Amino acid sequence: MLIICVIVIIIIIIIIIIIYIISNSSSSSSSSSSSSSSSSSTSSTIRIIIVIINRRHFEGQELFESCGEIIALSIFMLVSIVTANSDCPISCECDDDGETVDISCIGTIPKTLPLNTRVVNITDIEYYYLDQVHFNDARWANVTKLYLRGGRVKVVCGNTFWNVRNLTHLQISFTELDYIDFSAFSQLKILLTLDLSGNYKILFDNVAFGLNVTKFTNNLE
Repeated sequence: MLIICVIVIIIIIIIIIIIYIISNSSSSSSSSSSSSSSSSSTSSTIRIIIVIINRRHFEGQELFESCGEIIALSIFMLVSIVTANSDCPISCECDDDGETVDISCIGTIPKTLPLNTRVVNITDIEYYYLDQVHFNDARWANVTKLYLRGGRVKVVCGNTFWNVRNLTHLQISFTELDYIDFSAFSQLKILLTLDLSGNYKILFDNVAFGLNVTKFTNNLE
């Protein structure tokens, strides 16, 4: 029984190390001032385990009362790390400072967002149009800054940003944009900046009314 226990623990530890290395390598391409959400969650899990061990040590208890308890704790670590890694959308990098999350994606708009996402940066967008369906996740309501740069976008449909109602800064730049529906920004009551730089052919239909700052740089042919 002891041998089986040791083997199981070793396997779990190896898996944890592999996942931790992968999460750290993926976060190295992000900003050095912040860590990825998976690394942050992993560190939090490790700190919890250290606290448990220290408490038992100072109280004079056995660190672990049985092999099963060690396995259970190892599985807890594994589940925590895997869950943290799965929280960040595919094709995206997530920077977590412990309170808020910034996301950078390439090609597609994520269908779901990590909790407390505040900034979303998407480049080389593959869609020909932007519609409300692209922002259906309820967590889009937490986003305050949205940057959409480059790609094939030609049309912004009506009520596209209905669920992203707390935006203060919105950028749709250097795309193939040629039409924006007049109601596209109707729900953005606190929007301060709309940046449409680098779009060379746009049919404006009162899209900028009510905004404090608007940048239309290089929008004319």
